[in-house]
Amino acid sequence: MNDSTIPKSTIMIVDDEPEHIESLKEILNQFGFDLQVALNGYRVFELLEETLPDIILLDVLMPEMDGFEVCRRLKEDKKTRDIPVIFMVSLTETVNKVTGLELGAADYIIKPFQKEEVLTRVKTHFIMQQLHLQLDQARQSIDDEVTQRTRELAKSNEQLKKELAEHKRMEKILKQAQKMEAISTLSSGIAHDFNNILSIIIGYGEMAAMENPPKDSKIGECLEKINTAAFRAKELVQQLLTFCRQTEQKKTHIKISPILKYVLNSFKAGFPFAIEIKKEIQEETGMVLADPAQIHQLILNLCQNAGQAMMENGGTLRISLKQVFLDSEKVTEHPNLVSGHYISILIQDMGPGMDQEIVERIFDPYFTTKATGTGLGLSIVHRIIETLKGTIRVESTKGKGTCFIIKLPAS
Repeated sequence: MNDSTIPKSTIMIVDDEPEHIESLKEILNQFGFDLQVALNGYRVFELLEETLPDIILLDVLMPEMDGFEVCRRLKEDKKTRDIPVIFMVSLTETVNKVTGLELGAADYIIKPFQKEEVLTRVKTHFIMQQLHLQLDQARQSIDDEVTQRTRELAKSNEQLKKELAEHKRMEKILKQAQKMEAISTLSSGIAHDFNNILSIIIGYGEMAAMENPPKDSKIGECLEKINTAAFRAKELVQQLLTFCRQTEQKKTHIKISPILKYVLNSFKAGFPFAIEIKKEIQEETGMVLADPAQIHQLILNLCQNAGQAMMENGGTLRISLKQVFLDSEKVTEHPNLVSGHYISILIQDMGPGMDQEIVERIFDPYFTTKATGTGLGLSIVHRIIETLKGTIRVESTKGKGTCFIIKLPAS
């Protein structure tokens, strides 16, 4: 046996007989073991408070607390139960060997001590303990790696879900844009052709009105009605052209608050008393780069929509104007926007509200839930906001009203 291969470790010797202790010291000291000595069972637990040995050599027969009781307590304590215990027994103490092993002892050595036996058993259990420690460390490392990988996979899965949701959202936006573009192209062609026809109707109507019809004739009245209808049709064509973005818009830096107040003041006369207007307008909200006519039409269309929703049962029309800042986190809630300052316009009614299916279609051209109407009002609003590089969000619950929230870039 090559004694130099015995690893260095701390060994506790528990025995009340000095000659046994000296005999073990003589065997173990020369190989570099750190030795602790306990002359009784109580001393064992005092020493364990200071340091934990790698192996305990434990005598069976000791006064006050025998080796069996010491072993039992060691194995009950989570801190010490994995320390290998080697009982020291005489050749004839077969029962003690069995009892010790049943209590959790790892092995036993025979008195009187034989150097080769002591070193072989001690070395074997020390190496086994080191292997157990390495195995525990490897298992813990694997557990940590699995936990880390699981966390990374969960994070990747969450990111993938977000990317899929974003892809679906962008796909929906693209389909909507393609549909709007197709409708816009078609409407633009119709509007231009219709405008030419209307010009002829209005021209001939005016020429006919210049003639002097008989006094009892209804021609004059009919010509007036034709002219009125033609001009109404011309306004509709203008709306179509606005929707199609075919009309030139002169943009300038403007404040929204004067336009908002003007629209609300003109609305008061037309609203029934059952509708109350609640204004929350911040005067210093900065400016936006837009055509004043566009902003006027945007606010007018939304207010008309809200007023008509409450025409039957009344309620409160809430109007809010303020400046907000969207940081890098908040801006993710608004498609196509970047971080920065925005003018926020809120128009909220207490009408019957809409279900989600209708909310998803309200900006479609010619879609309307009303008995009469062109279905272009909200489409024009959406197109104006789109040209101003802003965003509009709709929040509506059946029976609880509708809220439009607009954000336009502050200039």
